[in-house]
Amino acid sequence: MRKLFLIFVLTATYGIGNAKPIHHSPVFNEVNVPLAINDDNVNAIYNNAGVLVAWINGDIIYDSTGRDAIAFIDNQKVISFSNDGKYLGRFHNGFFRDKVGNAVAWIKGATGGPITPIPLERITPVFMPVVKPITPVLLPMVDPIESLGWSVVNWGEFVK
Repeated sequence: MRKLFLIFVLTATYGIGNAKPIHHSPVFNEVNVPLAINDDNVNAIYNNAGVLVAWINGDIIYDSTGRDAIAFIDNQKVISFSNDGKYLGRFHNGFFRDKVGNAVAWIKGATGGPITPIPLERITPVFMPVVKPITPVLLPMVDPIESLGWSVVNWGEFVK
């Protein structure tokens, strides 16, 4: 019975025939509460000073704690979950841009914008599943020219 349990644990932990752990294994604290998940779709969002301001998991944007979904991305448009689906700006080439094209925030690997500072690292939180709402029909608009400068709009104002 112990061998069977050990085989089950090893299979569940490492996957059948794999030599490395399954990619979505959470990190737990001392009271066995999940703290983080390692996932290629999860990226920290940093402001112009390199401070973590939010998280992006796939096309859902979460607050800095990872608990509350605050916006989502649809065809490079950043749309608020509150405010009746308000258009906030764009997400393109790793930069979040305000309505006039200036960079507000960025993720690692961002290109085509201002110089990004060295980010201050944090542990990735566990994200609760979120159902993205149906995107409201937006009138076609011309995207602003992307600048190489930082916006005067900070992240808190951007997602309001």
